[in-house]
Amino acid sequence: MKKAYLALIITVAAAVSGCTPLDSVNPTDPKAGNYVGMHYMGSIGDFALLEDFTVLGSDIWCADSVNNRIYKYTINGDLDFSFTGGGLTSPTGIGNDGTFFYAADSDTIFRNLKRFDPAYVSNTAQAQLPNYSSIYSFVKCAASTAYVFAATTTAVYRFDSIANSLTAAVSTYPFTNITDVKYNSALNEVVVADDGANNKRIVRLDANLVYGGNKIDFIEDIYGFGIKGNYIFVPTATGIHQLYYDTGVEIKKFADYGEGSGKIISAGTCDTYNDEVLVGTGSTIKCFGP
Repeated sequence: MKKAYLALIITVAAAVSGCTPLDSVNPTDPKAGNYVGMHYMGSIGDFALLEDFTVLGSDIWCADSVNNRIYKYTINGDLDFSFTGGGLTSPTGIGNDGTFFYAADSDTIFRNLKRFDPAYVSNTAQAQLPNYSSIYSFVKCAASTAYVFAATTTAVYRFDSIANSLTAAVSTYPFTNITDVKYNSALNEVVVADDGANNKRIVRLDANLVYGGNKIDFIEDIYGFGIKGNYIFVPTATGIHQLYYDTGVEIKKFADYGEGSGKIISAGTCDTYNDEVLVGTGSTIKCFGP
């Protein structure tokens, strides 16, 4: 009788306050009216297998390893053009130095690290700048204005982009499965995602590819990441993790629920544009913004 009387009081109080489970809102839920955070904005592109992409200005250059093509999309999602040829054979990595973009692929005849000038690429013609001599199987690449940083699955190598030659710099950190590499121009650092079976981490190297003790450890698979100021964004099977770049402390996670088709359910490639975070899922690029 006492329990029934208490239940009656709770029911009446809920009715008076007008609060029901359907009225509840959560500021971390994208469906809530008071949500403050990143929203799914839509997708860009339709690929057979999107291996990597890079944002250069207001354009997105994308590497498809099945179609053996590089695609150029505007940040608004319009396909400008795509091209193949020039020794492109299953491109798996793409990066830029602010002027040129670079592609790493499995081609061994024309060499597997290439530089392209976007000003000369069109629907009907492409201009490929000199290839880099290579006997390595590069899978990812990034670039500064002076160097290109090309990664195999276990090491990062530095090329002098002016002399078009391999320098003495090579990473000695014990990488086991490199899945992404980016250059952070603000700190002159090379950042590497290593998705090993037993060690999953994002490692910061200096421009000479020397490890200084800064890394972020993960327990989930990591395939790519994006950098924006002092933030780093890492897509995993449980959503997009936003962490501080300098400390590795996690700030929040988004795109894990309440986003419908925008939900991130696996590790993917990643880059940023202004306040937007772009995530590659293999078949498209999902866009998130405030």
